Amino acid sequence: VQDVPEGTHTFTVVARDAQGNESDHSPGLTVTVTSIPTPDAPDLQAGFDNGESSTDNVTTLSDLRFDLSGLLQYTGTAYKLYRNGEEIKSGDGAIAIVLDIPEGTHTFTLTSLDAQGKESDYSPGLTVTVISEPQGINIPDANLAAKVREALNKSSGDTITAEDMATLTFLDAKNADISDLTGLEYAVNLKWLYLSSNDISDISALSSLTDMEELLLQVNDISDISALSSLTKLKWLYLYENDISDISALSSLTNLEELEIQDNQISDISGLSSLTNLKWLYLQRNNISDISGLSSLTNLKEIELHDNNISDINSLSSLTKLEELELQRNQITYISALSSLTNLKWLYLSGNSISDISALSSLTKLEELEIHDNEISDISALSSLTNLYWLYIYQNNITDYSPLDSLNLTELQRDDPVVEYVNIPDANLAAALREALNKSSGDSITAEEMATLTSLQVGGSGISDLTGLEYAVNITDLRIWSNQITDLSPLAYMTNLETLYSYGNSVNSISPLANLTQLNFLNSGWIEDGDISPLTNLTGLNTLWLDNSNVSDISPLSNLTNLSYLQLGNNGLTDISALSSLTNLWFLNIKGNNITDYSPLDSLTSLSELQSDQPAGNTNLTADTAGPDITSVTFSQGTATAGDTVTVTVKAEDAESDVEGVAMSIKNPGGGS
Repeated sequence: VQDVPEGTHTFTVVARDAQGNESDHSPGLTVTVTSIPTPDAPDLQAGFDNGESSTDNVTTLSDLRFDLSGLLQYTGTAYKLYRNGEEIKSGDGAIAIVLDIPEGTHTFTLTSLDAQGKESDYSPGLTVTVISEPQGINIPDANLAAKVREALNKSSGDTITAEDMATLTFLDAKNADISDLTGLEYAVNLKWLYLSSNDISDISALSSLTDMEELLLQVNDISDISALSSLTKLKWLYLYENDISDISALSSLTNLEELEIQDNQISDISGLSSLTNLKWLYLQRNNISDISGLSSLTNLKEIELHDNNISDINSLSSLTKLEELELQRNQITYISALSSLTNLKWLYLSGNSISDISALSSLTKLEELEIHDNEISDISALSSLTNLYWLYIYQNNITDYSPLDSLNLTELQRDDPVVEYVNIPDANLAAALREALNKSSGDSITAEEMATLTSLQVGGSGISDLTGLEYAVNITDLRIWSNQITDLSPLAYMTNLETLYSYGNSVNSISPLANLTQLNFLNSGWIEDGDISPLTNLTGLNTLWLDNSNVSDISPLSNLTNLSYLQLGNNGLTDISALSSLTNLWFLNIKGNNITDYSPLDSLTSLSELQSDQPAGNTNLTADTAGPDITSVTFSQGTATAGDTVTVTVKAEDAESDVEGVAMSIKNPGGGS
């Protein structure tokens, strides 16, 4: 069928036989005949659009090429191209070339033709301006324009075209008082751009420079860096000393190898976790406390994190390629995570709260270490760091520097030894100490000198005040008998003391002795408070003199089972039950007391010498031959009367025991014996 008009039509079919009879109509077929689709406006190819940009349809060319692909109804469909309403080209390809277009502004439209030659409506128009010379681009910042002309070898005032800008691959515009980057968007082939130390705040013009590999923007006034997210070829980026707080735009820059964003307002660095090609990262002087996002950056060789608010550094343990790590002036206490960073050569940890540096012992490649201004006292871990030549350890609590003896240090900064002079108010004690230390009269005595003393004998020296002896921490033998001493407090620091003679004094209390667990010999004098409970834990005591000591309760002695010699005379004791556990005693003096029950002594099988008052009434003292025999029993100042019987019974355990008699002498009130 031919010449079917535009519109919707229903077609049916009937069959007719030889006699002309017709069948019923077939089901209908609905067909819509439309006009030829109107194409879109033609597009001037980029290479022929050479004005300020490749999309402004301004050109200096008179021969133009239009791209028709995708504009016509079907591939190969015929078209007609019109200029200002006049047909200038027809054909059936995807490219239309027109020649000798004069200068001026022209409107190009397009129609398409069907197989019968029917033509569509006109497309929208494309306005193209043909000019004789390229138009200059707009670079409003005179300082930037000057730097661009310099890079292009142009004179002042020369026009800068988009084509010119596209030739730039390097531009150095550092420290040039630039504030506006408008115009740089045309430098689409830039690879290296230096804009540091200017007054730049808006960097949106850089978003189209997608070939950029190195960009310097440090020391400006930048706060928004979202324009950088498209610069995915960047390898080196410098943004320090700006006003940046949000760095999430950097997460797409996965080719970065070096990033410097120190001296900003950054607290969240989680956006850096995707930058796994980073080798050098500088984050110092920000507001960072959480560095967990760094754990994935396993190619890092150097990272600076000093002057932040970091306390937890466990996420650094995976960064085993690190050679330099700066963490000074944070809030770090524990550094165990560093033990795995065995490639470290330079480590800076000063100004924290670190006390334990044992984790450093494995870092044997270290060459420089700064750990000053911490709370370190033990530096033994440093003895294995034989490659170390630079060490700063001042402002700590270190007294022993001997672990450094094995190192070949060329630079060492440590505290000078602090000379601490000891105050010794008692002139007699001071004189005795000078003599012991071979010092002249009037010489000052230092704490270090006091610590060299291991023994001191100052008996009968008229001493009343022991102040200053607290520095004699290494004394093992101290003899201060027969003085006027009342306060033993300075002795509390003598934890190495083994022997103490303090009789012939009248001390207020022996409580300062409570922690002197190395004591094995104590000869004490009068104790004003009569309390010997401070001896409870001195289980190493072997010899103890407490006669004439004002003691009435000896229960604290029950725990001192290593005692072999015990003097308790003249104390007014009535109860000696605490002695029953002292089975190692071989000597016991309990004269001058008020004891009536001696049965607690029955268990003292090692007792061989006993000094006691005469017991009242009939009392048996026994010695079991399973242990040493009692070879001497002395009674004095007894209260027995004529007719009382006092016996000593020696019990033999077996027939072979060799038991000798025990001599005993008793004076009775009548003078007989």
